Amino acid sequence: MKVTLLIISIVFSTFINKQVNAQNRERYEAQKRKEKEEVLQRQPGSVIDISKVTLLMPGFSYEKVIGKFQTLQAYALYNVYSYSKSSNGNVQTNYYFDPTIMLSYRYYCNHDRRQDLGKVTERNTMNYIGPFAQLFFSKIPVGSRAFENVNRRPVYMFGVLYGLQRNYKSHFSLDINFGVGVYTGKSIVYEPISRTNIERSNSQFTIPGQITLGFWLGGK
Repeated sequence: MKVTLLIISIVFSTFINKQVNAQNRERYEAQKRKEKEEVLQRQPGSVIDISKVTLLMPGFSYEKVIGKFQTLQAYALYNVYSYSKSSNGNVQTNYYFDPTIMLSYRYYCNHDRRQDLGKVTERNTMNYIGPFAQLFFSKIPVGSRAFENVNRRPVYMFGVLYGLQRNYKSHFSLDINFGVGVYTGKSIVYEPISRTNIERSNSQFTIPGQITLGFWLGGK
């Protein structure tokens, strides 16, 4: 008799625990659905004008809305550029810290995906893709046979970037991008036929990339 009561007690306790766990799971899932709906309701279905002060690459940027998920960004900064050259089996890399003006078009391409996942899209916190153009003043060589210039001169870069921007409630901003491009400018180049150094316009393929830290301005 005692064994029978013990078995009934165990079975009953197991049943009650399963019921309680199922109810807790339902409440948890309902709460998550409610939180997701609240996030979706308060988030805008487009992008906004936003300005930022950047620190890692010191400068100021302004992003202007031109379409539902489209902006133009103007960015004045000091940027870091690198140039690598191989000589006698050794690779030497030099870095240049140059004043830069950058203009880029951004199409924010994952708004719906982030919304479906219940993630933030406020303050243009999404991934983007688009072309860019840069003007910077540098001594950087342009071309495999070029030498470093004595003085800074204008260098132009054009290409396409894919990136992500995260603007947090604390006003902290993170922007990471990478892509493909070409830069061009006048350089001192060794001419093997005449065996002399001449100055001419030169171009070179590049893989641009940038990590920008800073703070967005305003109260939105």
